[in-house]
Amino acid sequence: MQLLLVTLALVAAGASAEQLQWKDCGSSSDIVKITDFGMRPYPPIAQKGFNFQLFVKGRVNRDFGEAKMNLKLSRKVLGFWVPIPCLAGYGSCTYDNGCQLMDTLLREASIPEIPDECPGIRAQNVDMANSITLPEIPGPLAWLVSGTYRARGEVIENGSNARVICMELEGRIED
Repeated sequence: MQLLLVTLALVAAGASAEQLQWKDCGSSSDIVKITDFGMRPYPPIAQKGFNFQLFVKGRVNRDFGEAKMNLKLSRKVLGFWVPIPCLAGYGSCTYDNGCQLMDTLLREASIPEIPDECPGIRAQNVDMANSITLPEIPGPLAWLVSGTYRARGEVIENGSNARVICMELEGRIED
C-alpha cells in the first residue's frame, strides 16, 4: 500500500499552487481511500540527495493482490497542459506490473521505512510519514524536470478488475 502511494508521489511530485494539491478521484467502492496526503518541504527540488517527507493517511479496506497502474502525466507549458507521452517506460503509461514499476522507481531512493509488501497488501489503517531521498537525475534531463505537473494515477487489481485507488495530483518541481 505504502509503495503505491510513494510511487504516485515520486512520479508526480510537484503543484501549481503554494502547496501540493491532491484529490481522490475514485468512488466509495475503491479498495483504498486516502484521507490526507502531503509532502514537506514543498515544492521538491530535482537534485540528487534532496530529502523530503511524504505524509499519507487512509484505509486499505480489504486485502488485494497484484495490480496494474494507469498513469497520465501532463506539464504546463506556456499556460497550456501538454500530455507527457510514454517513452522508455516513463510518462503517461500503463504499467501491467505495479510492483515492478515501484521497484524501478524506488531502487535508488532511500526509503528505509517502507516494507516490501508486493504483491499482496493486507487490509489496514494507513498513517505514515516517510523520509525520501531523491536519486541523481541524468544530466541532460535535470533542467527539463522543473515545472508544473498534473498526474492522475489509477490502480486496478489484476483478476477482479476492482479499482484499488484513483488519485490526482497537481504540483511543481523546482531545479
